[in-house]
Amino acid sequence: MDIALMSQLRNRSSNALSFIGLIIFLHRWHSSTRLGQLPPEHVIVAMRAALRYVRHSQQLHSLFIRDLAFSICASALMALLPVLTRQEL
Repeated sequence: MDIALMSQLRNRSSNALSFIGLIIFLHRWHSSTRLGQLPPEHVIVAMRAALRYVRHSQQLHSLFIRDLAFSICASALMALLPVLTRQEL
């Protein structure tokens, strides 16, 4: 057999064995069920609470600003790739 084929077979079989182990672990795992003291919350009310938290969280504001700055720089780099390839080719 070819070395590349043997390597691929070894990798895929180890991946399959790890998934089988994970399935067995999850099947045997019993989580403790704890009943909460609070009544269940409706989805719309929970979404409003989450948006209120995001609106007043200073840490999330700084995270969004950093994400926006990174996205602008990354998209500018991707926009310049055709110019680079035209000059190289």
